[in-house]
Amino acid sequence: MEQLQLNLFEDKPNKNKPEIQMLINKAVNFGFKTFVNNNNELIIIPEINSYFRLDDVETELDFKCKILHWLSYDCASNHWDKRWSPKMINFINYMLDVDWNQDVLQAIYCRFGNGLNHDLCIKFIQSNYDLTLIQKDECKNCRGDCFNERTN
Repeated sequence: MEQLQLNLFEDKPNKNKPEIQMLINKAVNFGFKTFVNNNNELIIIPEINSYFRLDDVETELDFKCKILHWLSYDCASNHWDKRWSPKMINFINYMLDVDWNQDVLQAIYCRFGNGLNHDLCIKFIQSNYDLTLIQKDECKNCRGDCFNERTN
């Protein structure tokens, strides 16, 4: 299969970041109708309006934080869609080179969804996704102890 190459718009802040361009191309080549719109948003799955802004993405770490902050939403049980959520899990696993299931992504959404706990999110990524780091942290989105309930 031919690999697609998507170039960022010339007037966007991160236009000269080759590492970000490579990640965008990886996302585009996953198989969804992924694209970057005129607002510099990476639209992952247009049908469910799954996206994140690229304006403040300067590094691979920033890109990975965006994935956890904004795409874990579509994997959480209270947002579960039988058609799209499993596909989003596959996308996240592909982009981050992990093998997580819905339960782990539920716990991630509880800790990091909607931009929560950014410093802990960075630490989590830098630890190569050490799940013990988030086991100790209280859920913020679901107000429960979802990690211990769902992953043990």
